Order: sequence, then structure tokens, then C-alpha cells
Amino acid sequence: MGRDGATARQRRRAAQVPDDVHYRPKYDIAPPCRNYRKARANGVTLAWVTADEWYGEKPAFVAGLEQMGQPFVLEIPRNLMGWSHEPADADEPRSRAEDLCRHSPAFTDQKWKRYHVKDTSKGPMVWEARAAPFWTLRDGRVVGPYRLMAARDVLDPDEVKYFLSDRVDVPARVTLRVGLSRWPVERCLEDEKTELGLSHFECRKYPAVLRHLLVTQVSHLFLARQARRLRGKKGGEETTICQVRTAAEALLAAWLLAGAVDRQRRIDRAAAKISRTQTRNAAARASHTKARCRRLRALGIRVERLTSCRPP
Repeated sequence: MGRDGATARQRRRAAQVPDDVHYRPKYDIAPPCRNYRKARANGVTLAWVTADEWYGEKPAFVAGLEQMGQPFVLEIPRNLMGWSHEPADADEPRSRAEDLCRHSPAFTDQKWKRYHVKDTSKGPMVWEARAAPFWTLRDGRVVGPYRLMAARDVLDPDEVKYFLSDRVDVPARVTLRVGLSRWPVERCLEDEKTELGLSHFECRKYPAVLRHLLVTQVSHLFLARQARRLRGKKGGEETTICQVRTAAEALLAAWLLAGAVDRQRRIDRAAAKISRTQTRNAAARASHTKARCRRLRALGIRVERLTSCRPP
């Protein structure tokens, strides 16, 4: 559409884009954006904010969270520059976060500590981590201290993640738990894109885009609540949003059929499909869990003896 010029203005009017809607980079749309500030003013607060390294390397995003007093744990790129000690001035040579975690005495003088992060569909997730204070450079001045944490899966120690947190006084297990808690958000977006058509927004006008987003979110809310309700029933542990959508589609299609026999046949087929999927998923969960526990025991790791990251 373009950002300025007569052609852009004509296109904006044709697409019914309001005059007060302007281009903003993605890290300005997410917290700490003005919509989030408005939500906070209405009493909506977040205990933590976490994000991937694309956001973690944006100084404006980090500074905005700090200005709001919002606790955060952000994944950062391994080449983020800084110090593991408070520098005398901003001209003191800096090192990459990866190099600090490998060679700085602040890290090498401590052992990796193992944590039971959570239980997943593939068994217990066990990571090990170590952390130390960290200072970095922003707008020509030294800022910090932060907590720099290096963490890795004990079953895949070659891949190391790096996290930056403004809360240096909380237990390390809390920092690790928050840093590894993005999966539910990512799964939420995946469900909306694959099951509800969030990415199918081939719309010609701005109000149509907003309408599509709202319908998708309301539909997701309905399916999520139904899935949670069914999980609470006996035998409903494997119920997913995909399965609830399959059942809802079968019911809606059955209501449009004239004959009662055809309606029941369609519903029965959907129920049988969901049952087969749940049986297969339960078997896969048990198999993956058994295999992972066997690998952990081979490393001498007893999950029940590890520090748990789960809240009490």
C-alpha cells in the first residue's frame, strides 16, 4: 500500500484504512504497545512477559518493558554484546553472551544445575542451566544488571538457549520456567492458523480484516472452552481443539441433513475418528514418555530428585 504519497492515500481510502492507523514495527505492536498500556490501565496485568530472540535483541522493546516495570524473560541471540561484571565505562571491551557463558569465571566457576521443567506429551522435560549478572550497552550508556542465563536440554546439550531477565533476585528455576513457557502461545497461534483459518485473510478492506480476526478469536475461545470442559471428564485427557472442531463440524453438517439416519451416521463417523485419534495419541504419549525416561536413567538422572520448575 505504501506509507506516503497520493497513491498511498487513495489506496488507504479504497481499503477503508482509518487515518490514525500507521505502520508500526512488530516489536511496537506487541507489549509495551499503547494497547497493552490501555489494558494495564483497565486492570489487566501480566506476571511475566517472554518472547523469542527477535524481540530480545530490540533495545526499544526491552527499554519499553523496563519503563512499565514489567518483569520479563527474553530469549536473546548468542551474539548479544555485554559484560559479566559492571564495567568502569562504556568503552570497556565487550564480549558475546555465548563467549561469556563459556569462558567467564562468573559462569565457569559454577556447575550446571539440572531442573525438571515440566511434563510434556513426550515425557519429563529436564534442562540444566547456570546464570550470572550481565550488563549491556544501550544508547551509549551501560545498563544493568540483568540476569543472563544459559540453558540446554540434557538430552540435546549441543543446543544452548540464552535468556535475559530484569529480575535478578528470583530463583533461577523461575527464570528458566518463564523462558521456556512460550509453547502454549505458539500452539495457540498454530491452532488458529491450521484449524480456524487465521492466515486466510485475503480481504480487500481493513474492516474485513478486523472482522476476520475477531471471528477467528471468538471461535478459538469457544473451542478452547469446550476442550477444557471435556478434558475434565473421565477419559477426556486427550481432547484437543482439533478434535472439538471435528465434532462441531459433524454436528453442524448433520443438522443440515434431512434424514435422521444420515445425521446419526455422520455423527458416528466423526466420533469414531476422534476415538481412533485419541487412542493413537495416548499410545504415542506412553511410548515417548517411556523412551525419554529410559534415556534420562541412562544418564543417571532421577527426575523425582531434581528441583522442579513448576509453581507450588
